Amino acid sequence: MRSFGTLAACGAICLLGACMAAPAQGPLVGGNAYIPDAARGGIAEYHVENESTVYLRDRTNRWYRVELTSNCPGLRFNPTIQFSTDPIGNFDSNSYITTREARCAVRSIDLSPAPAAKGGIARG
Repeated sequence: MRSFGTLAACGAICLLGACMAAPAQGPLVGGNAYIPDAARGGIAEYHVENESTVYLRDRTNRWYRVELTSNCPGLRFNPTIQFSTDPIGNFDSNSYITTREARCAVRSIDLSPAPAAKGGIARG
């Protein structure tokens, strides 16, 4: 009886270890994408589509379409923009894009083909 209990305890520990060692969830959370480690070089490139849409490419070459809550002044003609992330460095729908003129809230971020200007399919 003692060996069965020890075996069961070992099995439970192994199962717990397997659960803890499971890979982290991918870039989709609740139907909304995010870019992991954006604060630490996770955003490799950006392309401004218009005053309220930006495409971001992560360092694994996945593209994301970012919709802002409204037009972001200075977005189209600003050579440098900043990305504000969550406390652990992810860029998600609670993040901001900042230009010289404004701080602009993200409405949504979704995985996307590359923008047409970067060889992707044009959206209609």
